[in-house]
Amino acid sequence: MRRLFQILQRLGIMIFASALCLGAEAAPANGTETTRIFNQANVLFETGKYAEAAAAYEAIARTGKTSAELYFNLGTAHLKAGQLGRAIYYLRRSQQLAPRETDVRENLHFAREKAASGRPIKTQLGRSLTDWLALDEWAVLATIALWLVLGLLTANQLRPAWRNRTGPWLPPVGTTAALLLILSFIAWSEQTRGEAVVIVTEAIVRYGPLEESQAAHTLTDGTEVRVLDEQDGWLRVADADGRDGWLSSPQAALLSNTR
Repeated sequence: MRRLFQILQRLGIMIFASALCLGAEAAPANGTETTRIFNQANVLFETGKYAEAAAAYEAIARTGKTSAELYFNLGTAHLKAGQLGRAIYYLRRSQQLAPRETDVRENLHFAREKAASGRPIKTQLGRSLTDWLALDEWAVLATIALWLVLGLLTANQLRPAWRNRTGPWLPPVGTTAALLLILSFIAWSEQTRGEAVVIVTEAIVRYGPLEESQAAHTLTDGTEVRVLDEQDGWLRVADADGRDGWLSSPQAALLSNTR
């Protein structure tokens, strides 16, 4: 029992720390200069200067001050400018921070429809989990459930007279905690899995990581791929149809573990 208590305590601390870190990373952009650039970008967007607006939003993103709103505006500006790959990339980043935001979901769906080969490559379960709750939200729920288990175990140890009252709660709370841990792990594995989005009109996928390697096939702007390997400026990728090969890194934007 003591060993189980220690394991659950460590898991709770790890997940709680992860939730705090993720929450901190998702903090919205702020600052006088950032606000000025953001407002300027909004004006550019409203006047139909979408490419210029996207460049202004990207200047903010490069400072590390990011938010779901910034990524949404970036993705939408690129979408209006006809840059489907970059639109999908930034809208997916926005969705990671605000999975239930309707506007983000609708614009991402629209961008994928416009992209000739653009379609998600996640599993149905993984896509449902990450569309329902953000990774840090799954972590917080799992942490709460774990601390409830720890609280019940502690009560049983310190107050044996309470066991008749707390004992019946342990199986359902423990099962809930275990289920939330599993779902959190699935959401984490889906979000941190190496993925990328093609951001050029036509990307040549080769049989090897060299310019001299024979071309295998091409991918169009907005195609979402899974990254299998990285080597000297090349990405080994697989698309939704299972085709794989090597793609020059500048032709795609990496999505793995993006925050």
